[in-house]
Amino acid sequence: MRLDQFSVAIIASSYAVTPCCAARLGRHAADAYAPQRATCPTSSIVRPASSLATGESQYIAARKTIADAALASWLKKVNETFDTDTSRLPTLGLAGSGGGYRALLNEAGILQAMDARDSNSSVNGLYQAFTYHAALSGGGWLATSLAAWDWPTISYLKKNVYEPNLEDGLLLPGGFYAPLAYAQIVCLSAASSLDSETNEHAAY
Repeated sequence: MRLDQFSVAIIASSYAVTPCCAARLGRHAADAYAPQRATCPTSSIVRPASSLATGESQYIAARKTIADAALASWLKKVNETFDTDTSRLPTLGLAGSGGGYRALLNEAGILQAMDARDSNSSVNGLYQAFTYHAALSGGGWLATSLAAWDWPTISYLKKNVYEPNLEDGLLLPGGFYAPLAYAQIVCLSAASSLDSETNEHAAY
């Protein structure tokens, strides 16, 4: 059997098991999202947004000194005439957009270029000058990876995290088990769609 025939056979078989997957996933989803009784807190859980939270203020006080020194160093590298008075430097942050794998890879490339530990580009060192890093959706995959592995370089994540875990997936589909990965995606996608339709009908 050729590999293309094998792929078709696996994908076809996935449609056969889709109802079973959907039923199982549907039960788990219903259990997880069913209303449950809970005890309400006795104190307010909303903080007036008149100032930064205490924890964030403490973080900024500790981080700003480090970030300002890195920014001053980068500015001097770019142009010796730049004003690098640390008392007047802005607070910088990076915002990563959503967009699935494309957002993850785009943000990773930008971060690698700006990281003094991982790049010789003209913007290297700027990453060390950030105080904030926020992201959502696809960009959040990278941000959470950085936090989970204690802020490694992108090169480290690529070699030790992403390549081993994505080698049979959509980004690196050349492995022998790629057809199985695609079949699983088809199965789970169909099950998810069926579950959504079931919940919509249940609402009426």
